[in-house]
Amino acid sequence: MESREKTVKLLESFLSDKEVDGVCGYMVDPDGEGPIQVIVVLDIDYIQEANTKPGFIARMIREGVKQEIKKWLGLDVYVGSTAKKCNDIEPLSESMSTHVKRRLINGELFDQLNSIMNYEFNASSFNNPLEYLEEICNALTEHTLDYIWETTNLKVSLKEKDELYFYFIRKYEKYITKQYQDERSVNESKKKYVVTESQYNIILESQKHIKVFQELVDNEMVYIRRVCEKGADDYEGDVGDESCNQIENVEKVIVTDADWVTVMHSNQPLEQKYMSIKLMVYFSSIRRGDFDADDLTYDLERIIRKKTSMPVIINY
Repeated sequence: MESREKTVKLLESFLSDKEVDGVCGYMVDPDGEGPIQVIVVLDIDYIQEANTKPGFIARMIREGVKQEIKKWLGLDVYVGSTAKKCNDIEPLSESMSTHVKRRLINGELFDQLNSIMNYEFNASSFNNPLEYLEEICNALTEHTLDYIWETTNLKVSLKEKDELYFYFIRKYEKYITKQYQDERSVNESKKKYVVTESQYNIILESQKHIKVFQELVDNEMVYIRRVCEKGADDYEGDVGDESCNQIENVEKVIVTDADWVTVMHSNQPLEQKYMSIKLMVYFSSIRRGDFDADDLTYDLERIIRKKTSMPVIINY
């Protein structure tokens, strides 16, 4: 693979996980010649709704992306920007019945979608997000047509029904897919990790377990974020308010080391073994100020201890 291609793939991989308010996506090396460029695709609606000059917002976002690339990849690349409507959806055809179009501008439709996901389907029972998306949109279509029939005594043709179904697929694909992934992540993170004796011996012998604990930390960070979005009181009381405040400023958490350590406590006659996990916490560069993650890492340590039954110490 040529050097240019490697650099482009590195940038694409790095930017694929980066979510920034007001950004639809990124284009890397769109021209394919000359110096490698990164083009930030900005959301026109976001820029127009902001209480400041559009040029200032675009400049701040471009500079933030440029600094992140230089900081983590060591690359000094030109970062430009363009703008479009991120959520542009192909509209329904002009032949669609008026009573259907009227129903679609009703704010209750989105509430109906969430009600279907919360009470009629369980994401964990689907093998992939596509199956979940199709079932949810099919149910939303049926609910919409039933509502139209009950309120207007009017029906739609099979052609219009199919068009409405695919319209919902296009309109809600990103939202439903994200809900599916979040719900599956919460279900996975709430499972208790059972470490067998053989696995425990492997951990004792290997002395390096970064990959294992990175997966654990990733799962529990998703769980904590979900708790904070829904309200910690609705869960098991294992996430505090201050952790929710701190996690808002956290971009990602990387396990840099994981080793067994021996600790002698003054009130115990024998040495105790602990799994010492060292974390690197990355805060959002867009924010300003001094942040810490003391409460967040404390709750993370307690959750991992509870779910693995292993003596764990977390430092960052």
